[in-house]
Amino acid sequence: MIKIIVQVTKLIIGAIVVLLFGSCSFVQNSVTGIPGSGNVTTQDRNINGGFTYVSSGSGLEVTVEQADTFSVIVEADDNLHNHITTEVKNNELSIRCDVNIRNAKRKKVMVKMPVIDGLSSSSGSSLKGITTVKSDNLNLSSSSGSSMDVSIQAANVICESSSGSHLTVKGAAKKAETSSSSGSSIDATELSAEFATADASSGASIRITVKESLDAEASSGGSVVYNGNPARIDKETSSGGSVSRN
Repeated sequence: MIKIIVQVTKLIIGAIVVLLFGSCSFVQNSVTGIPGSGNVTTQDRNINGGFTYVSSGSGLEVTVEQADTFSVIVEADDNLHNHITTEVKNNELSIRCDVNIRNAKRKKVMVKMPVIDGLSSSSGSSLKGITTVKSDNLNLSSSSGSSMDVSIQAANVICESSSGSHLTVKGAAKKAETSSSSGSSIDATELSAEFATADASSGASIRITVKESLDAEASSGGSVVYNGNPARIDKETSSGGSVSRN
């Protein structure tokens, strides 16, 4: 009986040790990151269902191209492919990584899609449009130290940046709604908008070009700088915010 108890105890201790080492390895990978192998390979992902939205995160580099068909290609160090996820849910392609990556030679995802309704970058990722995005109603957002750079041709566009991120948008839009907060920035100087709204707060900045009408609000150290000679300007400032013409 004593021998059985001893054996069972050993098994339990062994299992605990394995779990502890596994947990430590997981925590270490999550904190310090997994290094890339340096051997870059390409993987064509099978995507179930279509999508009109793309969101990027986890420090990945993403390019988006408006094309006739859907395509998702991952170009990365070969030991990272299993960690880079590309999943479609509720009409949105989510691109993420389940571990931190360090010293990777490549961690790039190239997306092609026919219709683009929205693009979103977060968590230090970068998202770049390869072609001009043509859309009736377009939503663009950047957050958490990420960056986005797109050229558009849209009837209506909504641009939102937050948490130290940077959003650059070029092209043309009839109406542009822009909002920037928490030290982030929106550069829309090369976006020609007929009507625009701009709301900058908490040290954030917005630069925009307007033709007809501008409603601008800046607070808590935020700034709005506009180009052009809009016929109508309505501006409001508070707590060190500023609205000025370039």
